[in-house]
Amino acid sequence: MIEKYRKKVPACRQGQGWPDVGLPLNRQQITNRHIVACVYGLDNLYELIHQELLKQTIVHTDETNYRGLEREKVNAYFWIFASGYIEDKQIILYEHANFRATAVPEHFLTGYTHYL
Repeated sequence: MIEKYRKKVPACRQGQGWPDVGLPLNRQQITNRHIVACVYGLDNLYELIHQELLKQTIVHTDETNYRGLEREKVNAYFWIFASGYIEDKQIILYEHANFRATAVPEHFLTGYTHYL
């Protein structure tokens, strides 16, 4: 991950170097390991920030659609949840969903009782 995010080495070039040290990893395997490492390493931090967002007086939310390269469904959505500009702790969180419905923010903001 240091190669990818600090040294800016793309996964395809990393895949060319790993067999030289006895680890025949391809680009897809490297990318999947990055995802797994982020889930295990950052999931608890994300949840702590999420709980802090639920304490904010004002929360803004919006969604934007995108089309994945190899998806059967045309659109998927990234939902953005942000604290108000007057809040002491500025928080922005992203949530992925396969649909655009009020159920997404209702679920994400479960327990939130202030201004949306």
